[in-house]
Parts: sequence; C-alpha cells; structure tokens
Amino acid sequence: MARKSDKPAAASRPDVATTKPQASAIIWPATPQTTGTFNTIHPGLIAIDNLFSRQTLKSWLTFLDSPTSPITLQESLPGPPKKGNAARNNDRFGVQDDAFAKKLWEDSGLRELAQEGLPSSATRRKPVGLNGNVRLYRYQAGAYFG
Repeated sequence: MARKSDKPAAASRPDVATTKPQASAIIWPATPQTTGTFNTIHPGLIAIDNLFSRQTLKSWLTFLDSPTSPITLQESLPGPPKKGNAARNNDRFGVQDDAFAKKLWEDSGLRELAQEGLPSSATRRKPVGLNGNVRLYRYQAGAYFG
C-alpha cells in the first residue's frame, strides 16, 4: 500500500502560483527589434547577450513590479530542493502563451539573429520559433539557481 506523503499539495505551496491569469489577459510590454551576440557557454549551450536594450529591460521591470501587473512572481520555497530539482531561491512565473512567443520571435529581432547569426557549429537544424511555455525569472542580490 502506498504511503501518504507528508508534503503539502502544490495548490497549498507558496512557490507555486495557484491562480494564473489567462494568457489572453496579459498585455506584454513591447520588445523592439534589437541585436544581440551569441556566447557559447558550453558545447550545445548558447546564450544571447544584450538582446534587449536597457530601456526595454526597464519597461519590463516596471511592468513586473507594477501593483496592477497581471503577473505575480512567486518566491521559491526555502530549504532543500525536491528530488530531481536544482536548488534555487529566485522568483518565477510561468504561463502558456503561444501568441506572445510568436510575437517575441517575430518582433524582437530574435528570429533574424537565430536564423542568420547562429554559429554553424551550434546546430544543423534551423530555428523556427519559440516555445509558448513562457517563463520569467528574477534574480535579486543573493539569488541563485543550481
């Protein structure tokens, strides 16, 4: 017979959003076209540095920190991570928003950057878009992941 878990259900955990806005209700800040540079962190793992301007980043922070924002970043639970998860103490939010992913891909310059500027050693496949599983993370002083 299975043993009943002493752990709280996800709905009662403060690190898991129990009420998320519908994706269609979120009016995301603009992401004007810009350029970035590729930084190979590890074979097969590439980051894009400086994709967004300081002004774009400030508008996103204002959006996220506004008391009227439809998004609430959830704080991670203190203590050891669950099996299979990395230790973290950052704030995060997630929503499925295919329309936003498409808009970010097409309007930010990311499509052109990824399709034309991706190092040839990175992949033999051509990038075609972004996953609609949107995740936002905020790392304040002392926050970490991993």
